[in-house]
Amino acid sequence: INMLSNAAWFSSLFLIPLFAQDLGATEEQIGLIVAGYGTASFISSYIFGRLADIHGRRLFLRFGLIFSAFAAILQIFSHDPLTLLLTRALMGFSAGIFPAALMAYAYESKWKMGKFMAYGSLGWGVGTIVAGILATVIVMSNPYMAPFLLSALLLILSFIISMKMPKVQEHRIKVPLFPVKVIKKNMPVYLTLLIRHMGACTIWVIFPIFVIQIGGSFFWIGVIYGVNSLTQFIVMRRLRAKSTTLIFWGLILSMITFFLFTLCENIWQLLSTQLLLGTAWAMLYVGSIKFIMS
Repeated sequence: INMLSNAAWFSSLFLIPLFAQDLGATEEQIGLIVAGYGTASFISSYIFGRLADIHGRRLFLRFGLIFSAFAAILQIFSHDPLTLLLTRALMGFSAGIFPAALMAYAYESKWKMGKFMAYGSLGWGVGTIVAGILATVIVMSNPYMAPFLLSALLLILSFIISMKMPKVQEHRIKVPLFPVKVIKKNMPVYLTLLIRHMGACTIWVIFPIFVIQIGGSFFWIGVIYGVNSLTQFIVMRRLRAKSTTLIFWGLILSMITFFLFTLCENIWQLLSTQLLLGTAWAMLYVGSIKFIMS
């Protein structure tokens, strides 16, 4: 489910800046469309992550998956920047419903978190590569329809699989609406991820447009994202260090990678940076998740 749902999200996410541009969106509107997804996802994650802790995981997991499939289909009907903003915000909200429940389920099932997160990255890589190929080969009425349909189908398949998930011993927690103690205790990690991801998203919001400008295509956008995430998959499965050590080196490597982006002038240079970026995010994300879950 982690692999398929990540493939679904990223198969429709990575072409959004180009889709918005084709619908006549300005640079500022593209930023708002991407921000709408992230903001809605944050609000949804906060609400449903808490509810899953209180009421159990499986209900929110299944509801989130089927609702996400519905939201993915709606993206096809976007016809201007405003409707794309609305459908992406809905997609972001649906994408925030179940990840916390799935992560808690995996933790309670005694999965190693590095291995669990690795399969999410594998899904991200496969999803973007396949979507890039589909957008190139199956144009239909527009090149974005096939990736959106792929996204919906993968989420429906995830929902079907979720119906057969074995029960595990759940540890339900009474979480206050605003858990001050938890936030204060974990604030360094929250701020680290927040600031790092702000840096990353200033790149991703224009990244597909940049790839096209330096001679790339939908196919190469998918490959570049795929190299990043498949590197994560390989690295995450082999991380054994302390969570704080992983966070430290993940930050250092992220800083180096973001600087290297400013020097890239062609596709091959971009591809090489993705190996370092995938390693950096693998270390930072797994380290942060291990710290928070424990």
